[in-house]
Amino acid sequence: MFACVLVLSALLIAYDGLVRFTRTTSAAGIFLPVLVIVGAWILVGGWIGWRIVQMLGERMGRLYWPKETVVPPPLYFLTESYERQGRNRDALHEYEKILRYHPQELKAHIKRLRCCAIMGMDPLGLWKIYGKSFKQLESDSEKQLLTQEYEKINPVPAKSPQA
Repeated sequence: MFACVLVLSALLIAYDGLVRFTRTTSAAGIFLPVLVIVGAWILVGGWIGWRIVQMLGERMGRLYWPKETVVPPPLYFLTESYERQGRNRDALHEYEKILRYHPQELKAHIKRLRCCAIMGMDPLGLWKIYGKSFKQLESDSEKQLLTQEYEKINPVPAKSPQA
């Protein structure tokens, strides 16, 4: 902003020097610098005004729409409805969405494993999903519950995915 005012002032001084150097006494030579000054102030004032309005608008907008978004609690009614209807692929997709926003949700991890098993996923695929879930959970008790559920679904003994 200061740079714009400085450049406009330098142009005005250069133009004023040109008018004085040529000793112009015509009406155009006298009023043109005034028009240039007024035009420059209108441009700079409009730009500054726009920036002020933008800044105030952003601050007022944050009152109604804050930047921090609240993540709603996980809802299982849609996934359970899909499971009852036998739409396991849709249920799996919904569990993935729940886990995207709630990676610590044990119920979603277990239900996702069950959905994959019902869909007939191969043991390696189940192992990968189990490992991914195991790494996302922080509590040892939750990890133990996940391991027990995985062993019910896939009777092949599970090695720890931490390694």
